[in-house]
Amino acid sequence: MPFLQDYVYPVEDLQPLHDLLKEWNLECTYQTLLDELIDLKILAIMKVDYHTNELLKNYPLGIKILFSNNLEKWQNSKKSSSMTSLLPTTLDKKLSQEKLSSAISINLGEILNECSTGLMINDYYKTNHKFNDNIRTLLVDTIINYVITKKISMSVALANSIADQIADIFPTEVKDSYFLKYDTNKNPKGKLYAKYYNSMRTLKNSGLIPSSNHTKRPTNPINRKHDLHFEPENDVQYILEQIKHDNNCSFPDLEYNWKATTQFRLKNFNLYS
Repeated sequence: MPFLQDYVYPVEDLQPLHDLLKEWNLECTYQTLLDELIDLKILAIMKVDYHTNELLKNYPLGIKILFSNNLEKWQNSKKSSSMTSLLPTTLDKKLSQEKLSSAISINLGEILNECSTGLMINDYYKTNHKFNDNIRTLLVDTIINYVITKKISMSVALANSIADQIADIFPTEVKDSYFLKYDTNKNPKGKLYAKYYNSMRTLKNSGLIPSSNHTKRPTNPINRKHDLHFEPENDVQYILEQIKHDNNCSFPDLEYNWKATTQFRLKNFNLYS
């Protein structure tokens, strides 16, 4: 093996290279590869025809053909192995992207361009380059009206997507004011969640959205001493969502919702105690 200053041949490749050539029945070429400082890394990137002819120029044609054929198969097998090892990561990334895109079920730009209020909001921003509180309220109303009309369920992913789109379309707007999800177990906050659950509560209370066996709200003031056996509504999950996310809920409504979930909370308390 020739010596070149500042170049170190990877001696750990000596035995694997010999074993590979033995597998190809081409051990006769081993010393030639060493003389030309061919290691496994270089073997993997060799040009099959060009470099083989140069490397084995003093060998019979048959040896060149065998070497080229085996080299090509070996290189292809290494590429296939590399692609297979990358496949799970690539697939996971693709699935994550598909999951993320499926969560984005509405296009805010289209919503605003397809209604008169949305067009006026766009025009206002183009002129003033910022919103006031009244315009923000109109924007949220427009979005939530669309969500409810299309019977789209509000979720963390959806609210986050809408808030991102708001910040993209109207750069001076702060995403957190529309949707904020803490890293801890705290409930999501923001205008989108609050408006959605306010609207759903109003629609349910008015009967526009039916609830199975919906308990009517008592018309008389609640007597705390005689209200120990208050039965919750069947759609208790909806009421729990109101308690968690509706920041604008009045105290009487909050008290009513709290009592409506008494049995549910007691049951869960007993399960975990």
